[in-house]
Amino acid sequence: MIDKKEYELERAKQDVQQNPIHHGSWVLLGRAHESTGNYAAAMRCYEKAFSLNPRDNEDYSVDTDIFIYWNLRTVHEKLGQLNLVQDDVDALRELYKEKERMMANTARNWNDLAGDYGMIHDKDEAIRCLEQAITLDAGDSFKWRDLGSLYRNKGDLDKSKHCYEVAIEVNWSSDQYHKESFAIELWHSLGEIDDALGNAGEAEHCRQQEQEMQAARDAHKTEFQRDWSLNAVAPEQEIELMDEEKQVLDELARQIGEPIPRIRADDYIPYDAFGYVSSKGHVTMLGLDKKSITTIPDEIGRLSSLKVLDLNSNAITKLPDAICDLSTQMHSCLMVIPWTFSRIR
Repeated sequence: MIDKKEYELERAKQDVQQNPIHHGSWVLLGRAHESTGNYAAAMRCYEKAFSLNPRDNEDYSVDTDIFIYWNLRTVHEKLGQLNLVQDDVDALRELYKEKERMMANTARNWNDLAGDYGMIHDKDEAIRCLEQAITLDAGDSFKWRDLGSLYRNKGDLDKSKHCYEVAIEVNWSSDQYHKESFAIELWHSLGEIDDALGNAGEAEHCRQQEQEMQAARDAHKTEFQRDWSLNAVAPEQEIELMDEEKQVLDELARQIGEPIPRIRADDYIPYDAFGYVSSKGHVTMLGLDKKSITTIPDEIGRLSSLKVLDLNSNAITKLPDAICDLSTQMHSCLMVIPWTFSRIR
C-alpha cells in the first residue's frame, strides 16, 4: 500500500516539474516535504515560492502571500525547535537571521526574535531586537523589564536601572492584583540594582515601595482567588481524558508532588494558574506555574492537542526531544524569560 504522504510528495514534485515558475506549485511541494518531516527541504521550497511571487510578502490582503508567510513561519519554528534540542547554535543564528529577513516589522515579531536570541544567550542581539520592539511599542512594561534584565546581565547597571524605572512608570494590567504583583517584581529588581550602584537611599525607597505593593496585593489576593475559583470545573462537567494523556498528567503530578486539577479557561491560562484545560478528551492547555520543575518528561510529546504550556517561574534546565513532537498549533511553548535561566541543553 502506497504511503499517503509519499504519494502527495511525488504528486507535488511532478507539479513543480510541469509548472516550475508558478509559486503555488512550490508551496504545495513545501507542504508535502513538511508533512514528511523534511523541514529543510520545505524551507527551500517556500523560499523559492517567495522569489517567484513579486508581491509584498507582508501584504495581508493577499491570501497567497499570507499562505506562504505562515508556512515559512511554521517551518522556522520547527527548525528552531530541532536545532535547540541538538544544541546547534550556528544553525540557530542563521535561522534567526533568515527569520528577521522575512518577518513583518512589528513589535511582537521583534520581541519573539529577542526571545530566540535569548535562548542561545546572545545578549547583544537580544538587546538589539528588544530595542526595535520598544521603538514600535514603548508602552509595554514587560519589554522594558526584559531589556532591563538583559542590560543587568551584561553588567550595564545604569541602562538597566533606566529600563526598570520606565517599566514601573508604564506598568499596566487588566486587574489590580496582577499589576501589583508585577510592580513587586520591578521594585525588588530596581532595589537590587541601586544597592549594586551604591545608591543606598534609592535602594531603601525601592524596598519601601515593594512592601507597600505587597500589602496592597495581599488585600486584593482573596478577591482574585475567589474569582479564579469560579473557573473550577464541577465533577459532573468533567470529560474523561484519553488514557495516554491521563498517564502524562500522572507522571507530571508525581514529579510535582500533587494532583493536577482540571480548570476552565478560554484562550489562555491566567497568571499563577495551576491545572489543565481539556477539550474532547485531550489536554489543550497546561499551567504549571511555580512548581519547582527542572525537567520536562519525554511523555509531554503525547499531548498531541496541547496549545499552551505555561512553565513560568520554574527552573527548567533541559528540554526533551519530544518537545518537537508537539502540535504546530502550540503558540506558547515556554512562558519564561529565556535570557534569565541557565542554558537549556
